[in-house]
Amino acid sequence: MENKMLSVSIQRSENSSVTTLEENVLKLISNNKNITSEELSSITNKSVRTIKTILMGLQNKKIIKRMNGKRYGYWQIL
Repeated sequence: MENKMLSVSIQRSENSSVTTLEENVLKLISNNKNITSEELSSITNKSVRTIKTILMGLQNKKIIKRMNGKRYGYWQIL
């Protein structure tokens, strides 16, 4: 699954200018679809607000989608 994610993110990078940090977040999501903003923040050493901004940007670019709500949901890579 990780190799699939790498090829998807590289392809998306060319088409929709995904930043390095966004790509790192995508890799983390591909490893754990239930990962939280707080966990992403801790792993990447970025603020929770920065992570939420990145996640919103990825959703706006139609790269990820939050399924089943905020609290009990998970991330789906499109």
